[in-house]
Amino acid sequence: MILDSKLFEPDTISHSEYAYCFKIDEHFIPSNGNTLHGQYLHHQGDTESKGLIIHFHGNAKNITSHITHVDWLPKHGYDVFIFDYSGYGSSSGTPSRKRLVQNGIDILKYIAKNFDTPKKMIVIGQSLGASIACATISNSDTKIDHLILNSAFPSFRQIVKHHIQKKFKSQLASTFIPIFISEKYDLKDTIKKIRSRILVLHGTRDDITPFRFGKEISRLCNCTFWQSDSGHTQLFRESEEFRNKLLLWLDESR
Repeated sequence: MILDSKLFEPDTISHSEYAYCFKIDEHFIPSNGNTLHGQYLHHQGDTESKGLIIHFHGNAKNITSHITHVDWLPKHGYDVFIFDYSGYGSSSGTPSRKRLVQNGIDILKYIAKNFDTPKKMIVIGQSLGASIACATISNSDTKIDHLILNSAFPSFRQIVKHHIQKKFKSQLASTFIPIFISEKYDLKDTIKKIRSRILVLHGTRDDITPFRFGKEISRLCNCTFWQSDSGHTQLFRESEEFRNKLLLWLDESR
């Protein structure tokens, strides 16, 4: 895809040195000739797991910087599976949109084959991860009960145009350059094929993906929309209120 490689910002640096009190299993998953690194965060306590949450992280860095978005969930009874896309962290290969979507499909297959069927299957997609999650689900047979989209953008052209305008203040550049960005795997298209219960979250102080993008997505899928005064993907890092609100939303019957 033209300019596709310019969209990704992976690194292989460890950004976290937390010592967690819940059990974490390491997994290495084959995907399209590469090996993906994943971690299974076990729920705490002796009671049955409430469900499995699969986290599709955002664009920059790797799972060591994104784990803090979901590390609060095991103490509330949820298992969590986090993973790095090709070229991120300890995962081999190089990233592309097509490859990341295949990564997601292979992760869902791996989970279905290697773990007991959970009470609920929940996907959280953040920023770029929201687009990859929607493309994955729309191309997979795996049933996802709940889909949570945090700080997402409707299309790759829209997010590129926004950042060109923000950086260069050029109407010509922001009109011309996005033409070379493929529309394949745009969330605005893939979300129409998804039948999961959907929740869209967006912060009014988001300076990476504008708040209006979240509103646009919620209209596309006619789903529940929550707004906060948080920044980009920071809602569950910053707000105990919204953590509790999400737990209640997950506990609700379909």
